[in-house]
Amino acid sequence: MLDVLVCIMPRIEPDSPTPGAGVIKAHLLQAGYKCEVVDFNIKLYNYLINKNLQDIFWKNSLIFSNQPSDPVNEEFEKFYQDHTELFDSWIEFIKQKNPKWVGMSLLSAFSCAASQKLSELIKDKLPHIKIVWGGTNIQHEGFHCLIDNGTIDAFIKGDGERSIIELLQGNYDYPGINKVQDFDEIIPYDLSLPPDYDDIDWSEYHYVSVENPIYVTASRGCVRKCTFCNDWLIWPQYRYKSAKKVAKELDILKGKHNRTTFMFTDSLINGSISNFREILKELKTVKEKHDPKPFRWNSHFICRPKSQMPESDFKLMAESGCIGAVVGIESFSEKVRNHMGKKYTNDDIWYMIEMLTKYNIKTQILMLVGYVTETEQDHQINLQCIDKMFEDGFGYKMDPNYDYKRPLIRWQFGNSLLIDKEHALYSMYKDKGEFEYNTSMNWSYNDNDIATRLRRWKESIARIQKHDPSYTANPTTLRTIEITEERLRNPNGPKFWAE
Repeated sequence: MLDVLVCIMPRIEPDSPTPGAGVIKAHLLQAGYKCEVVDFNIKLYNYLINKNLQDIFWKNSLIFSNQPSDPVNEEFEKFYQDHTELFDSWIEFIKQKNPKWVGMSLLSAFSCAASQKLSELIKDKLPHIKIVWGGTNIQHEGFHCLIDNGTIDAFIKGDGERSIIELLQGNYDYPGINKVQDFDEIIPYDLSLPPDYDDIDWSEYHYVSVENPIYVTASRGCVRKCTFCNDWLIWPQYRYKSAKKVAKELDILKGKHNRTTFMFTDSLINGSISNFREILKELKTVKEKHDPKPFRWNSHFICRPKSQMPESDFKLMAESGCIGAVVGIESFSEKVRNHMGKKYTNDDIWYMIEMLTKYNIKTQILMLVGYVTETEQDHQINLQCIDKMFEDGFGYKMDPNYDYKRPLIRWQFGNSLLIDKEHALYSMYKDKGEFEYNTSMNWSYNDNDIATRLRRWKESIARIQKHDPSYTANPTTLRTIEITEERLRNPNGPKFWAE
């Protein structure tokens, strides 16, 4: 009999399974339990493709978002009623596997609605099966509501490698099991096993941004505690695997699954410069071993000054197979960044961009529009620096293999439209007279109100489109802008999950 069926829950990218479920499987197998992984996210996506309804997945992603303390949102309930046969097939699959536990892996709030609905169906149709939720979305007290109302039997916050085994042994007192204040962290992180992807049918997945990706993790947490970010609340300690362990894991996964691009899920790959350099050397060796088969990787990355990362580091990044770096610049205003806790200069940014461009490492820049202290002057600095990025030639790079300009810099705009009461920014500003808070979306600080933030967001996107007419914001961003516009017209209009 199967002990645990670990389910990857929608909504995530349909290019590859997230690694968390595979990591849990690896640890359960090591402990002597029987475990399998199923990716309900890709089953949902392929179901929608077969019905020519994939726009629901990409453009209506907010229907998957939910607070665990709330009933499943009306839009998702309608989706369920329209596509009951999909959920019936999931229940039939679970019935045939007949596990003692169903574990659901929730990457974000976008996994909540589907997980709630499937949990309700299991409790109704397969009541003998117990349910546990885990993943990075398990963060706050609201998840206790699911325990109290019987939707699930347990949740796990923090690293689940040891917690899931303790749960199966009946130890509900273990850190992180049905607790949000006291949770487990794997120390040293070398103790965490690589994901077991043996249940995955790679032919089911789809190209999104890179060729044949496979997700891996080399570290947890971050070396910074930015005011707008909650990574340091999810993973308080920054921990990383040794370079040799990282290289060994990737070598094995490459040999077994022959994927092309390793996507690191780390908050930052260069948190420890010394370990980062050792990783690059080890990955270069693995890359050379598998040549001529392609071996590429990308990761989130933090901006560091030239004194910490000389040009030789960027050269070694390219030689080790790095093709992409996702960098949270957030703002080109040093004043705003200093308030966030990002202690680097604009000169550091331009140096980093120059080096990444020189070594043909595609860069995705993350920007945060409408930060609480952002002024109109700060906003204009951002627009001017967007212009500079293109005018200095960093926005495009001529590729000699093609007769068109290939974008080297990509942009993704987040926003600070939402400030939840559990957010660090709320605690910092709740007692300031200039800060007015109505809901997590409808707040203002001096002249920074919801309409101003929306305008700046749209102006930032338009400024990129001035230089790159083909640029479009991602579907979630576009839908968020749409909802914000509706709220300005009607204060009682659609609400966000955090409201």
